[in-house]
Amino acid sequence: MKNLFLFSGVSLMGLKRWQNAILDFQMSLHHNYADGAYKLHHKIGMCFVKLKKYKSATQSFKTALDTLKSSDVDQKVRTQFTKILKECIAKFSAKPEEKSTSDRKLNKITVTHPNKVNP
Repeated sequence: MKNLFLFSGVSLMGLKRWQNAILDFQMSLHHNYADGAYKLHHKIGMCFVKLKKYKSATQSFKTALDTLKSSDVDQKVRTQFTKILKECIAKFSAKPEEKSTSDRKLNKITVTHPNKVNP
């Protein structure tokens, strides 16, 4: 179940459905997706960046950094990802929040060609 939300979130990012992707990544975390939770927080942060919600994005990047510090990953991965997260925090914490038109309500996703076995 937790991987389903992860894959769905990644697909939704590809479709530029940022708010829906955030919800799926949060559901993946809610269902105890522990392997690479820091990556999920990073993805949530990137979605917030696309929505121009820089304060929320910065908070997600900080959470990713905290999660990374306590995760069991290779030192090389930890070093590289720590650098990426610190750059994101520095870049987006300085940006002011922007009012955007993407604050509209979530659009309902409809399936036009449902699977016969699992509609």
